[in-house]
Amino acid sequence: MIYVYAIGEHAGRLTAFVKRGVSGAPAPDPATLLEHDRVVYSLMQRDTVVPMRFGTVLDDEGTIRSLLLKRRKELKGLLAHVRGRVEFGVRSDEVAAPVSGRDYMHVKLEAKRSLAPLAELAADTRVRRKDTAYLVDRDLVDAFEERARSMKLALTGPWPPYSFTGALDG
Repeated sequence: MIYVYAIGEHAGRLTAFVKRGVSGAPAPDPATLLEHDRVVYSLMQRDTVVPMRFGTVLDDEGTIRSLLLKRRKELKGLLAHVRGRVEFGVRSDEVAAPVSGRDYMHVKLEAKRSLAPLAELAADTRVRRKDTAYLVDRDLVDAFEERARSMKLALTGPWPPYSFTGALDG
């Protein structure tokens, strides 16, 4: 079996960055989660990669080749979208659970408005229930961090662009 960390390109061709000879998906304990993160982060420092979900294990080289061929267009598009960019996260303050659909939409709208100055510097944004992820061009990282500080927001990152590559797995 083969553990897949990320998909990237080598000499213009899609390639999988893997660990061969595993017996199955690793347990999601702190050591294996950190190893996965270290490997993906190291790959991201060298080139553009699409991180795979933690624990993605494929049967063999043929399965990997099939994945790369079958999802070639999607993977090339994802690589183009995240090229030269990193992810930052902002955790939203806990708010009381909305009692109606109208309240829910109002809370979402207010959160979006309050974070609009950060979104202006991002190439893409993913708003989730408790946090917002921003895909930021590397040359705008300092400006993005400065704007977050001026807004008194705590950032996490820069990270590999997990939130912007979909839930890729085998």
